[in-house]
Amino acid sequence: MITKRKFSKTELALFFLIGLIPFSFALNPTLTIDLALIRILIPIFFLSWLFSSLFKKRLIIDSRFRAWLLIFIFLLAICSLFWAPNSSKAWRKILFLGSIFPFYWIIFPFLKKKTNLNLVLKIIFGTAFVSALIGLFQFFSQFIFGIDTVFQVQAHLTPLFLGKNFSKVVLEYNSWLVNINGKTVFRALGLFPDPHLFSLFLNLSIPIGFYLFSKNKQFFSLIGTLIILLSSLLTFSRAGYLSLILAFAFFWLFHLNKKSFWNILLILIFSLFLLIPNPINQRFFSIFNFQDGSVSERLILWKTGLKVTQNNFWTGVGIGNLSEELRPLSNQRIPIYAHNLFLDFSTELGFFGGLAIFLIIISPIMAFFRQSTPQKNLIATIFIIILTNSMFETPFYSVQILPLILILLAI
Repeated sequence: MITKRKFSKTELALFFLIGLIPFSFALNPTLTIDLALIRILIPIFFLSWLFSSLFKKRLIIDSRFRAWLLIFIFLLAICSLFWAPNSSKAWRKILFLGSIFPFYWIIFPFLKKKTNLNLVLKIIFGTAFVSALIGLFQFFSQFIFGIDTVFQVQAHLTPLFLGKNFSKVVLEYNSWLVNINGKTVFRALGLFPDPHLFSLFLNLSIPIGFYLFSKNKQFFSLIGTLIILLSSLLTFSRAGYLSLILAFAFFWLFHLNKKSFWNILLILIFSLFLLIPNPINQRFFSIFNFQDGSVSERLILWKTGLKVTQNNFWTGVGIGNLSEELRPLSNQRIPIYAHNLFLDFSTELGFFGGLAIFLIIISPIMAFFRQSTPQKNLIATIFIIILTNSMFETPFYSVQILPLILILLAI
């Protein structure tokens, strides 16, 4: 007879915390400070876990290389205070990393129990499914209520989840609209600040959906995955499209039975989708249009990032100080970054900072090549998505994405 395991109060609280990640609202303790609830809860959980583990003499620490790299990044960020020209900008990012990074050490021993791991994957998938429904409602609402109405509703919701100050910056530099075949369209973005991060969040859950379906054969897992995929496509995020294509190629090469009728049919449908003109594949192929303003601007940012790295090869300009290097005395909330995770860290923490972040991201992929299992294949596929997206965005500074990356790293 199979009995269901009872979860402790601590375990239930952690499940709640993980489910809260994409829906965490922001507090405004002062007029100038935005503080996501998740950034308060993680340090409280960490201190509770640490003291409890020490008291019980059962402190389980991850000794893998990726865990030491996270510590190295944080210590290097603190050391960069000595040469960062603007210490307030440096402290802002240090405090952000310091409030999120401890989650890794909480979640590592927690996921050692198989029942916990399985439920965490289901929670991540479930939150992505709910978020996808919100994104689909946003997108199709514009054809009923009008794009201006949808934009205004989103603008009123944003301060609740991002904070009053950050939401003003998001609204000023928003990328919520996109031009598709000469028509302006509101992109699906859920409760995220922009559609690119929303796309990454959804894409992380798509391999999880297929993994759950392969294990339990439940129809909901497959339908939910397709709904998440549709919402992701409607973000019109080109980085999101590219990451899905590369993840699919990786999964197909190393896992699927390539001679199976269903897999051949899947490849045929996928090929036709790319070949037959439609708004989504036209958006994707615009990646290669260097006359596109967004593409050309990103190329300029990459060149600038490479130049700053070259000029500050060993130390970088200091954590949080790329904006100070490019635009001195600029407001610390103005989004000035290299649009590339590895360049962002190499410009601010030097070559070894950028290298450490790269090694962290590829560590689960390398683990798969050392030992191939369905679980390692799942995590490697997800980190192909993160690696690809990191070439165009900086997901480590997202309060909704970084905790998920840490969870997946800890598996």
